[in-house]
Amino acid sequence: MRTLAGLALAFALSSAAILAQSGIRINAQGTFTDVGVWMYRTDDNKYRNGDGVKGTNETLVMPSPSPQYGETLVGITHIHHERDAMGYPVHISLIEKAFANLHKVQFFSSGSTMLWQYDAGNPFGRETGVAKDPARPDPLQDFKLTGPVPADAPMPPEYQDAVAYLKGALGSIENLPAAQKDLSNYVVMFAETNDTIWMEIAPNSAPGEAIHLGCQMQNGRDMVFGYQKKAPTRKHGGPWIQCF
Repeated sequence: MRTLAGLALAFALSSAAILAQSGIRINAQGTFTDVGVWMYRTDDNKYRNGDGVKGTNETLVMPSPSPQYGETLVGITHIHHERDAMGYPVHISLIEKAFANLHKVQFFSSGSTMLWQYDAGNPFGRETGVAKDPARPDPLQDFKLTGPVPADAPMPPEYQDAVAYLKGALGSIENLPAAQKDLSNYVVMFAETNDTIWMEIAPNSAPGEAIHLGCQMQNGRDMVFGYQKKAPTRKHGGPWIQCF
């Protein structure tokens, strides 16, 4: 039986997190290999991982689950390329959580320091760290979570400046199609820490489009923008995770 650790060692690649600046571009470092793995519970109450399915950080399309006789589909793991969350306290993306809810399974997301779990049906901000590398600690942070809400809806008054920054930063991405810069295509979730208001935006599915893993959908991309509360300049001064 293949282990998740073995799959992660086989497929992990280097970081794709990028700081926002003037003239930012999607995939400035190229695309990266990600892997998806279905998980099944056997009839003797043990667990089996399916074969790893390769895709990219842009698009990772899973085949239909294929449980063997007596097995039940219970989970999926997204094994990410190496990435730097830059302080963003949420570890499983909105698209990944939507995928888990669609298939009614547990979702596991492997990062460089921890395996994170989300259970279908839970609030989008609820995650659990289930395996940790003690040599590379990733401490949990206290943060205030709001949303997700439609990104073109009235925003909480305390986030008006952050949303204005989000609009400017989104508009500055040179190689993002104009249609994918329209906030009416997105939902937004706010995660406020002591020094940053983080905004994760995730696109709504287009008509007939199936939710898949990876950040790119027809209407837009899952991305994270950080509005630093005490930044000396806000024009392009916040962190940006281009493909969460």
